[in-house]
Amino acid sequence: MVITILIPCYNEEININYLISRLLPELSDYNFKVLFIDDGSTDQILTKLYALSAANPRIKYISFSRNFGHQAALKAGYTQCKDADVVITMDADLQHPPEMIPEMMEKWKQGYKIVNTIRKSDQNTSFFKRISSRLFYELFGFITGTELVPGSADFRLLDKAVVKVINSLPESNPFIRGIISWVGFKQTAIEYTATPRANGKSGYTLVKMINLAISGITSFGISPIRISFLAGTMCSFLAFLYGIYAVSVHLFSDETVTGWTSVIASVLFLSGFQLIMIGVIGEYIGKIHIQSRNRPDYIIEESNI
Repeated sequence: MVITILIPCYNEEININYLISRLLPELSDYNFKVLFIDDGSTDQILTKLYALSAANPRIKYISFSRNFGHQAALKAGYTQCKDADVVITMDADLQHPPEMIPEMMEKWKQGYKIVNTIRKSDQNTSFFKRISSRLFYELFGFITGTELVPGSADFRLLDKAVVKVINSLPESNPFIRGIISWVGFKQTAIEYTATPRANGKSGYTLVKMINLAISGITSFGISPIRISFLAGTMCSFLAFLYGIYAVSVHLFSDETVTGWTSVIASVLFLSGFQLIMIGVIGEYIGKIHIQSRNRPDYIIEESNI
């Protein structure tokens, strides 16, 4: 049995050695490989990966030509895990505790093909992050029909059968977390408490999180366009009723509305609504355009695999 630990990293130079010191003892009973995906870091992490892989041949690395994003790093890693029976993904900042790996392996031995982890909310989790995270999960499930468990993370175990399915999907810019839920298989989840980052600061800015949320929602079906159609139909119907009312007032009474406030409010509302819907449609057209160019999701500059 071969286990591959897949670790995307971006500017985590200061955490790598500490991570390895905690990770390797948890893998001592297994035939394993640790694969780092350097997502275009600007620090000296690659130099440390050179040294680590030279000291331990089980430590491998892939380095991108630039920053392509966390999801692209995961996808690149999965394509290099064809010989693994089990793939465990985790972050390099030590918020995903390596000490949970034996428990995850026990779940796999019980027959689970996917072992997810759920992050417990604690005092280290900001109010904004708790609220925004729950809102995203609720909105994602409502719009796409694909349920994501609140607090689920990219710290998970996948059986080789699941990895094979993921590698067979041709889509660009995949939303891995949603795909894991979509593929099915026998799944379970275990909870963990994330510790504060060992060092440095998170590379996941608010803008990146918003982009990931939009990408995730629009990657799973055309429900946003259907909602746009229904909402547009409702607005048109209400506008039609208002038109009948306005004509009736003009023809059958002397109370013709002379103000422009209601007209301006209606125009601004409908114009804003139309722009939002155009943006939704544009998001889908953009995805089609990106897919049609058939460019790779990432470019590997160097690797020791």
